Amino acid sequence: MKSDSRKPQSLPPAIDESVLMLTHAQPHSSPAESTVSPIPDQTPYKGLRPYTEKDADIFFGRTRDIQRIVNNLLAWRLTVLYGESGVGKSSVLQAGVIHALREEAQENLEDYGLPKLAVVLFPSQQGERFWQQDPLQSLMQQIAADMQASGFPMQMPEPGTSLLEMLQAVTIQLGGENLDGRFFIILDQFEEYFQYHPTPEPEGGLIAEIAQVLNSPDLRVNFLISLREDAYAKLNLLRRYLPNILDICLHIEHLDRDAAREAIVLPIEQYNQKVDADQRVTITPDLVDAILQGIPRVGRGGEGRAGLEKLEAVLGNQILAPYLQLVMTRLWDEMVQEHSYGLSLDRLTRIADPTIENEDEKITIAIDRIVQEHVAQTLQHLSEQEQDIAARSFQYLVTPSGTKYAYSTADLANLVGCEAGDLDRLFNQLTKEQRIIRRIGCLPDRPDVERYEIFHDVLATAILQWRMQYVDKQRKAQEKRNGRNKSKSGKSKKKESKNNFESNEEKNNC
Repeated sequence: MKSDSRKPQSLPPAIDESVLMLTHAQPHSSPAESTVSPIPDQTPYKGLRPYTEKDADIFFGRTRDIQRIVNNLLAWRLTVLYGESGVGKSSVLQAGVIHALREEAQENLEDYGLPKLAVVLFPSQQGERFWQQDPLQSLMQQIAADMQASGFPMQMPEPGTSLLEMLQAVTIQLGGENLDGRFFIILDQFEEYFQYHPTPEPEGGLIAEIAQVLNSPDLRVNFLISLREDAYAKLNLLRRYLPNILDICLHIEHLDRDAAREAIVLPIEQYNQKVDADQRVTITPDLVDAILQGIPRVGRGGEGRAGLEKLEAVLGNQILAPYLQLVMTRLWDEMVQEHSYGLSLDRLTRIADPTIENEDEKITIAIDRIVQEHVAQTLQHLSEQEQDIAARSFQYLVTPSGTKYAYSTADLANLVGCEAGDLDRLFNQLTKEQRIIRRIGCLPDRPDVERYEIFHDVLATAILQWRMQYVDKQRKAQEKRNGRNKSKSGKSKKKESKNNFESNEEKNNC
């Protein structure tokens, strides 16, 4: 993670009272739990699903990022965290930052009888509330619900209660008579706020209420706003209420090679602490190196357009975590199915065509095939109508040569010939855990129209292959229907001819 040179750089937090020293980089020691064999619900990888606080013990590779975010959240009243779509912001916040803060609160509870601090994530990880609702009321209700779940007698806010008044009561409950309670509010996926509220609400809305809290120097409440990089410029819209919103900004990047290695190896070490010695899983160093070499890297395209260009050397060290997770989950699942306890290079290369002799080529093809099968399986689970819309949309999002283009759903719906609402619903499915499509922001002259493109260049071949197979399947089905219709037409004509013949015979007999 780094501060972008275009943005104000973060100042170092005060070390004495602000820093939580994380031990997250090391596998947690826990009592051994006897199991029969590795089973799917113990998989130490998440595939393309985001990590939650419950996954903290298998979340690795982000220790420095977590430490830096925690330090800034503790030290500053308002921090902005931004990064590309799919970089893992929500996972870092849930499995890293929130977990670290709540562990600290638990230690305080044991030492002092009071937690001294609490943190709330909005929207909640269960997705119960969304930015399209009244975000202020939803946030206040979530704060009350979280406090109640922690054992505090917090009532749902009465109509007319301000966020400031509510947080004053919260910090008193957290800190007791010393009035030293601290509360942290993390606003995740904040780009969706702009989607449903393109202009800041009037007085009494969420942003104005946050400003009122931040302007209360004695209230120990800090905020962190997390959003996609393409929505970063929209924060300027909030400067009327939050003039210093861009003062403390943190940029989160994809995994570097060392962090990616931790994300591969350390979850297995953590898993091995929970099983008997004869059930521990091994992973060979050559497999780790092969995955690090073969996983798609970060490429740089322009404004939503990028061919399958050679990746730039400066970005070649950044590894896409979603695909690393996809590969590791596939290898683990196959190991479980075989009742084995070993992850080796052979397990990866045998996914490729066995006739290929070059080892590096086998690795590349095996990883590509895992990605292709992910695309095919994801699209296979769509309804017939959704598959039809997807196939027609991909015709424009990916050209036959593999170049990807970005479109708004409104423009694409006109080209495809479907309802924009149907396309929105489809793309919402494909942008989340599936990582097929991603949002890339708006054009300067159309700030209210969001655009989409395929998630990564590596998906272009897989998408083209799926579309070709889908179109071929539809063509054969149509030919079969035409054949049946032709057969029915022939039978109908035969029957008509026979009837005419019998009618003529009757006339002749008469």
